[in-house]
Amino acid sequence: MLFPRMMWKERRLVFSKEEMDFMLGEGLKIHKQALLSLYPFTTIRDRKPVEKSIIIDKLLFEGSLNNLERLAKDLTGYTYTIHSCNGTYLLVNIDVLHEELEQHKTYYDSMYNVNTNTNLKRMLVIPGTIDLKTGNESKILKEFK
Repeated sequence: MLFPRMMWKERRLVFSKEEMDFMLGEGLKIHKQALLSLYPFTTIRDRKPVEKSIIIDKLLFEGSLNNLERLAKDLTGYTYTIHSCNGTYLLVNIDVLHEELEQHKTYYDSMYNVNTNTNLKRMLVIPGTIDLKTGNESKILKEFK
């Protein structure tokens, strides 16, 4: 996992896995929503990531489990996880250039009937924790390497 990332609803900066684990432990003690940004970044300005410095090192797809499994089977050679919380998601570890993101969305959305995330500031509930808004547990359903 690459860092830095944003954590919590208030988007605090986190610079390492050890810091993330510490913040997660402290936050869960006071019942904070365990959110982590999907993408790391390289440049910070005014305590926020500079959008052009966001590293798109994975694609996030949302859809039915069947459609996501079909897509995952066709993406050979990549590691991925399927997890659920408030929907079912497929995270595929693949480097994408900013200008290619829309092309990926157009292709995958039409071919597999899924929604490709294009929100670079997207945050997800950390697997193994509870989404405090819905009470659903975020969990990994499948992991392939």
